[in-house]
Amino acid sequence: MRVGIIGAGQAGGRHAAGFAATGEATLAGVADLSLERASKLAEQYGARAYADWRALLEEPLDILVVC
Repeated sequence: MRVGIIGAGQAGGRHAAGFAATGEATLAGVADLSLERASKLAEQYGARAYADWRALLEEPLDILVVC
């Protein structure tokens, strides 16, 4: 399943780690008002980073988490 996360703070990081630990989810993208923060989290999981959450919604996602 493809996952998108809006918010790259502590909660977003915990959600990303949790989904990665399942082995059944792929982090497709991370959106945050700070592109730098989104990029840091996205790089850890091979995802794309977005500064605008609306751009993330253009990705084919199965789950969207708002943190």
